[in-house]
Amino acid sequence: DCVLRSALAGTFALGDNSGRPWFWGNPRHIAAAGRAGVAVLPGSDPLPFAGEEKTAGRYGFILPGSLDGAGPFAGVRSAVLSGRLCGPYGGRESAGRFLWNQLRMQVRRRIR
Repeated sequence: DCVLRSALAGTFALGDNSGRPWFWGNPRHIAAAGRAGVAVLPGSDPLPFAGEEKTAGRYGFILPGSLDGAGPFAGVRSAVLSGRLCGPYGGRESAGRFLWNQLRMQVRRRIR
């Protein structure tokens, strides 16, 4: 919260992922970022399980316009930090898939 309250909007962005169930609200820091004008980038973050690779790209955002081929990162950075994003598209986990993934992560952790 301290960083978000320090008026750094326009200098960094936060990332959010699709692993949280759709019915949960945003975490405190994500909500605070939105209020402070800090960009929040939705994205998918597949878990290290077979089949999870199919979930990549199911939640995200779109940058409008085109990128300069000579310096694409500068264009992406400028669009993100200025808030020129479209989205989010897609969505977060269903309740069943969230619980299943939590169970798989606990089993994996205990095996290691």
